[in-house]
Amino acid sequence: MTQRIDTSGDDQTVASWIWHNLVPERGQAPTVQGELLRAVEKLRWEAQENGNINWDEGFLILLEFLEQTLCKQTGFTASEHAILAADLRRLRDFRPVDGIDDASEDHGLPYV
Repeated sequence: MTQRIDTSGDDQTVASWIWHNLVPERGQAPTVQGELLRAVEKLRWEAQENGNINWDEGFLILLEFLEQTLCKQTGFTASEHAILAADLRRLRDFRPVDGIDDASEDHGLPYV
């Protein structure tokens, strides 16, 4: 089943359409677009709601999918690729709060 994504709205409208039409209630999405949004949303939820306290191999798999899928795209500029790679690297290499000795090390904390 192929569905055409309606991109006529703003970013929030498009993301909402993808979420409601291409992301299942459970499990992996059947499309790359749905899976990209599902992965980003799972990472966002864990960071913002839980401070990444539940971080495990499953989140690394999501990061790997994002890296493999997005970093291969030719639609990004070299600068955008560098920003994307840096953001994904920071998510992969974050340090838990209890691993920070002083405020000068807080650059390693997860995005929240």
